[in-house]
Amino acid sequence: TSEDEVTSGLLAPPPRIHEADATSQSTNWVANASAWLGRNPDSVGVAAVVSNLPFGRNVSVGGKGGGGKWCTADADAYVPLLTALLHVAPRHAFVSGTPIAETMRACGYENVCEVPVCRFGRIFLAVAMGADSQWPRGPLRPAVNFTTEQATGAKATRGYVRNPDPEWVEAMGGSVAMGGSRRSAKPPLRIAIDTGYDQDSQRAVRSVAKQLAECIGVKRRASKNPVTGSEEEPGDAPTPVDVDLTFAGWRGVVAAHAADHFNADRWSEVRKDPRDVEDIFMRGGDGVDGVDGVDGRPEGGAPAKVVYLSPDAEEVLEDVEPGVVYVIGGIVDLAARGVAWSLPKANALGACARRLPVREHLPLVTNQ
Repeated sequence: TSEDEVTSGLLAPPPRIHEADATSQSTNWVANASAWLGRNPDSVGVAAVVSNLPFGRNVSVGGKGGGGKWCTADADAYVPLLTALLHVAPRHAFVSGTPIAETMRACGYENVCEVPVCRFGRIFLAVAMGADSQWPRGPLRPAVNFTTEQATGAKATRGYVRNPDPEWVEAMGGSVAMGGSRRSAKPPLRIAIDTGYDQDSQRAVRSVAKQLAECIGVKRRASKNPVTGSEEEPGDAPTPVDVDLTFAGWRGVVAAHAADHFNADRWSEVRKDPRDVEDIFMRGGDGVDGVDGVDGRPEGGAPAKVVYLSPDAEEVLEDVEPGVVYVIGGIVDLAARGVAWSLPKANALGACARRLPVREHLPLVTNQ
């Protein structure tokens, strides 16, 4: 490309666009490229094919229409494209909506590796480095956080792969290096929301479910946004707050409404446990894992100290302590505002009841 064709302000010339049938083996990509460059076709070659293969709910691949929200093209539907692009270049990289590595090998691609890109199992990246004579080192072996099998399993169950950061991410500084949250050096703040209350209306059910969804957002922001605590020294850098969040009593109408309307099945930041607060924290646990496969007990199975927050408690919560579980009642009592709900439950459990210092700092607020 001549200099006068370069668009000002770009790091590279704008791409040339050529429309052709990618599934047709008669399409001559080298001839097209040589015409663009004004060179003899014998001196032009294609180094690699990088393609975002068509996939999705409304995309037609190989003559087949999309199958809806949870469907993508199957591997066989990509065969016409894979066959046509095989001899265009020695190396290939394909993004697809389903695993295609085995199909690529069957079509003649060599030194193929594949990794999942999406934790929901909807996007995969397959790379073929070509024949051993051109690439003697064999298939690439990238470090991955989760496998193709885990991703396809998550898609089959409409779930989500929940794996911790691999060692190579931790070596880079943890998930914050990948745009995620930072870990605090302090123990996590342990919060449990008791969702086992009977709600007085469908409006209350929706309100509780919506506020639980908002708690997920608060937890995410707390882990990413640094805050300055009272114990910070003047020269200290502010640190994020890690919140260990549990939804106790995760069963019944609130759990069902949250799953149907707020995608609660994908809330990976919270432990959703069908057991009650006392069974999870106060009795040392019964050895039964929560619905997410995470035991709700403290380390060693010993009962935890539980503080039940209630606006009707006499004593004020002055500070939070590490290791203590602070329980919030999952109720909005729209039809019976002013009736004590959480304090009787705290007393029945034998838990310490404390209230937030709203009266002391916000005396004009009536809803506490």
